[in-house]
Order: sequence, then structure tokens, then C-alpha cells
Amino acid sequence: MKEGPSAAALALAWGAVVAVFWGGLVVPSMQPGLRRPMDIDLYGYFVPKFWYGNAELAAGRLPLWNPYEYGGLPFLGAAQPAALYPPKIAVYALAGRAATHAYMALHYLLAGGLGFAALRGLGLGWPGAALGTVTWTFSPLNMESHYHLNRLACLTWVPLVLVAFVRVLERPGPRAAAVLAGAAALTLLAGYPEYALDTGVCLLVFWLVAGSRLGTQGGRALGWLAASALLAAALVALQVVPLLEMAGESVRAKVAPPPLPDLAALADPRLLAARAGSFVQAFHLAPLVWMLAVVGALAGRARFRLAFVVLWVVTVALGSVLNGPLHLLPLFSRLRGSYCWVGLSYLPAAYLTGAGLDALLAGPADVPQRQPALAGAICLASAVGVGARSWPWLALGLGLLAVARASAAWRTPAVLALVACVTWALWAWNPASFTRPLPHRFARGESLYPPEPPRATGLAAELGRRCGPGPARFLAPTLIWDGAAITERVELVQGYPESIAPGRMQRLLGELSLDPEQGLLPDWERVRARGRLLDLLNVGCVLLPASVRLDTERLELAAAGGLGDSVLYRRAHPLPRAFLVHRALAVPDADAAWQALVRPGFDPAREAILEGAIPPALADGSGTVRVDEGAPGALTLAVSASSPALLVVAQSWFPGWRAHVDGQEAPVQRADYVAMAVPIAAGEHRVVLSYGSRAVHAAAALSALALVATVALAFGGGRGCA
Repeated sequence: MKEGPSAAALALAWGAVVAVFWGGLVVPSMQPGLRRPMDIDLYGYFVPKFWYGNAELAAGRLPLWNPYEYGGLPFLGAAQPAALYPPKIAVYALAGRAATHAYMALHYLLAGGLGFAALRGLGLGWPGAALGTVTWTFSPLNMESHYHLNRLACLTWVPLVLVAFVRVLERPGPRAAAVLAGAAALTLLAGYPEYALDTGVCLLVFWLVAGSRLGTQGGRALGWLAASALLAAALVALQVVPLLEMAGESVRAKVAPPPLPDLAALADPRLLAARAGSFVQAFHLAPLVWMLAVVGALAGRARFRLAFVVLWVVTVALGSVLNGPLHLLPLFSRLRGSYCWVGLSYLPAAYLTGAGLDALLAGPADVPQRQPALAGAICLASAVGVGARSWPWLALGLGLLAVARASAAWRTPAVLALVACVTWALWAWNPASFTRPLPHRFARGESLYPPEPPRATGLAAELGRRCGPGPARFLAPTLIWDGAAITERVELVQGYPESIAPGRMQRLLGELSLDPEQGLLPDWERVRARGRLLDLLNVGCVLLPASVRLDTERLELAAAGGLGDSVLYRRAHPLPRAFLVHRALAVPDADAAWQALVRPGFDPAREAILEGAIPPALADGSGTVRVDEGAPGALTLAVSASSPALLVVAQSWFPGWRAHVDGQEAPVQRADYVAMAVPIAAGEHRVVLSYGSRAVHAAAALSALALVATVALAFGGGRGCA
């Protein structure tokens, strides 16, 4: 089926479709305020951190450390800010106040373009590829995730990964291997590493089923496949190494998988129905698309029909009834949610939909008789569930399909009209969670994207002036949820809930009733009872809405004036950012450190709890510490000690911290459960603390070399990846 519009015409048409969708439906529906509680992720997490990552790169620094939340935590290791994702870097550097709109529109363009190219490369005709493209691109998960920018970005590259994988096996060479490595790397760098992992599982399933139809060239193909995998790993090394370091300290590090007896729950029809129901809420195919997918699965002629049927079943099952058992596996037990599998399930659905359309448009002699009666019976049975609002679109689509089959002269316009009909049906679908019928899903209103890059208002300087003279952290629950900590560069003891939040700090915040996921305001009696823990964390001031009434005398707070509609209070006894202690208690592990930390009478100003380390020789004495904060993840301290001491720094300990005392490397020990300590000899010293392990710096060099190698392989000749 080679006739049809040119590639340039299809590209222009797709650009027009995305322009109508984004500019004609999404943007006009945007209104100020939160339309849904989950939209707060857009304002409080993604947009501020996307801009922050770019600002650090523009300053010539890798965005390794975030000092503004949770007492400090890795920034690059969090992965979700997509700090190293090239499209994000480029768009947020060039598009200004329209950056978030441009970012989403770009990914819709890429998702459609790459989807069409992949479906064509996997054997579909242009009609099937065009219909499959809209089915894949305008999935409900994508259209429901405009507040969650990473989902569409991760899924965008999956079709390219799949077609490049096939090319490496069938026509191995440097260019195909480079494309596969680059696409896989982009899938991971886009912000959700889990999507890259799950895509790898899909490739394995596809390979196992389609093996007989792949013209694999033996050892040569396997060699290039291995080379591509190594190249992809090297490309993402700079992202993965900090991620692993952070994951090892996160709340997920000690998450136990569900007990094996839970597998028996799969036999419970009620549980199966509930899981399937939750999946159906996110999964939708327009009626005509579903019927064509059934035809493609049972009576289609596409080369990889069986592989995509199995892949569809697997992804749907892993996104619904098998999602719980999947998390019994060691690696998957640290992941959460089923969103990725729901999103991935649309790719086999799109392929089979296109295969069904191609089969119906082919001549009778070209269509193999694969269970056509069963396909027809399923389609007729499915018609019972078609809603009243969907019948006109289904009837119009079937009419256009009949025209395309009957007239070669009218085939191209009829197919294009059919694709347009299905596109509108997808846009107009209203899930059951909508409370009233609407002309299209965006008529309910969408959250307004920030109209310009977030800008600091000078809040950090004003807070520092009132809470100084030294650096101090703040307990300010209202600054968590709108991203102000990042935008204003205010160092908080709390933070926006991270998917891999630091486990120890979260436990400590829970002890203080300060976990932001448990409530906006704390239990002030617990805060008062555990006040020394706040002292340890260098919390110098509390910023609260003026409407909150406190017993300031009991809490030992002194009003320091108003800031807008909030009131600032100074705490009575905060410890400085860094200080000297002359006694140490050695404990063997984290649990013992926790018990020592919360025991009555523990005074962090006089004693340090060292975990898993032999305490250095210490002696009573005195000293001073002056802190000069530099770039994020860098501290310079001038220390004067009359006797050997421990320099305790109220900064979250992570494996990447390194210390140099007078130019000589010194150990950075875990102290007081969440902080860090450096042994100091008597005398005057200059101590430099910096975040960034040797492994991270080695990963940076490896990723840079891999990028050069990928470009050289992709453009240096060799077999192409069509």
C-alpha cells in the first residue's frame, strides 16, 4: 500500500493536529487555580525543579545537590527533575515563559512522528500507521498527565526503541546500535527510570514471541545488541550513579515486598474486578479503534501480529491484575504504581489497530483467513457496550471505512477523514470519573501553566536578615507545596514529597509530626517535646500563616515580624549549621543510632552519635566554627579547636560527601542519625566539604565519552536504521 500522502504532507498534517489540540483545546481550557489536587505536582515540583536544573547548568555546575529541602538531598539523584534530559534543557533554555507549553507540544509532535515511523518500520501501511499514531499519542494517560510532564516525555521514545531493536537484530550495524542506545537513554533521562526498565521487559517479551519472524543474523546481531546496551548504560551513567546512591538512602531501600501468600488473592474475583476496574478508568480505546484492534489481532496480516497480541495481554495484565505480584520481585518491589504499564499497553493496541485497518483495506486475496468469524463476533458483542454519545462517531467511522474499501480514488481522503474522526473521538472521551457530560475532556478545565519562569522575590534574603546572623533552616510548611523553597532558595527542614525521599530524614520528621504527607501543620506538643531534634537540624525560625495561633511561650518562640500573610518566629536554642563536640558515642547500626538519638537527655550540642565507626581520640576543650556557604553542595568552614574534636555539620549525610581538611582528604562520618561529622585536630583549620563522589565524576566522564561515541556511530557511516 504505497500510494498515499507524501511524508512532508503527513508531517505538516500532524503539526496541524497538535496545534489544534494544544492551542485549540488544552490552552483555552486552562484556568487559574488547581483543577485537581494532583495538579499541585506541576507547580510545586516539576516546573520549579526544571528551571532550577537549567539554572545550575547555565552556571557551569552539575545540579548534584539540593540544599533547600529535607535538610539537603541529592538533586540529580532524584531523577524526576530530568536535569540531564536534552529536550528539557533545550526547551527551558530557549522558550522563555512559554517553555512548559513548548515542552509538551514538542513531545506530542515527537510522539506522533516517532510512532508513525516505528509503525511503518514494523510493517504497517500508511493508513494503519496513521491510525495507530493517534491511538498511541492521544492515549488517556497522556492526556491526563499534562500536570505530570515526565510521563509523555518517557513514552515518546518507546516506539523508536522498539523499531531500533528490531533493526539491530535484522540489519546489525553501528547506526542502528547508536539509535537504539540513544533512544533507550532518552527514555531513562526523561524523568522516570521505571519506564526504561519496563520498556526493557517489553523488548524481552517481544523478542521471545517474534523470534521466528526476526531475520536475526546470529552472533553479529547479538554483538551489536550487547554493544548498544553497553553504550546506553554509559550514556545514562551520570544519571544512574547518583540515583543509586540516593535510592540506597531512601524510604524505598528498606521496603519489603508483599508476602508471598498475597498471590492467593489473585483467585478472589472481587479483587480481580477491583484491579481491572481501576485499570479501565485509565484505559480507553474509541469503539472503532477497539474493533479494528480485534480484527488486527485475529484476522490481520501484519508481520508481528502475534508478538503484539502477547505484548498487549502482558502489559494490560501487569498494569492491572498482576501489578501487585510484579512488586514481589526484588527490583520491582522498590517501584510504585502501574502508570507505566498502562501507558505502554497503548503501543501494541496501536499496532493491532493499524494492522486491522490495513487488513480491511487490502484486497480479499491478500487477507489470510485467520478466525474472521471470531473477530466479527467480538466486534458485534462489543457494540452492546457502546454509549449513546459514541454511536455517531462509530457510524461515521464505519461509513468512511466503507468508502475507503470501495473506491481507490477516494481511499486517501476517506482514510484521512477516518483518522480525524477517531482523533476527535479520543479527545472527546469522558472517563467515568467525570461528574457530568461534557463536549470533550478538556471542557472541565485544566490547571493553568505558570505564565513565566518562577522568579525569586528576595524572600530568602529577608528571612536570613531576620533569622541571622549565621545560616539557618526554616520550618515553613506553606513554602513546601508551591515550590517556593526552590524558587526562593530557602533552606527548609521539610520538602516537597519525593518519590524516593531520604528515609532517615522522613523518619525524623515523622517523629516530630512534620512529615508533609501526613498533614500541613504539626502537632505542636510533639514539636515542643522533641525540640532538641529541631535544634540539631539547625531550624532557626518558624514561618506560619497569621491565622495559626500558638502558645509562643511554651514553644519558646519569639515573634520576628510579619511577612505578607504569614508571621515569622525565632526559635530560642537552635544549633548552628556546624559546631564542635568533644564527646562521641559509637553505635553499631541505624536502629541503635535512632534509639540513642531519641533517648531522654541526649544533647547534640555536647555529644555526637557515630554510626559504624570507631570514634577518634577526643578531649574536652572549646573552639569556634565559621561557615561560608558557596554553591549548592559546597561548604567552606574556618575551624579553631583547642583540642581534638568532631566537627558536626547539620547537612544530610549521603555517600557522595567528601571532606578536605587543610587540603588533605578526611573521612566524612555519619553522625546523629541524619547529619555528618569530620574529625578535627587541635589548631586552626580550613575544612572544605563538597558533594559528588568519585563514582559520580567517573560517570560524568563516561557519559561524555559515550555521547561522542554515539554521535560518531550514528553519523559516521555504516548500516542505517530506516
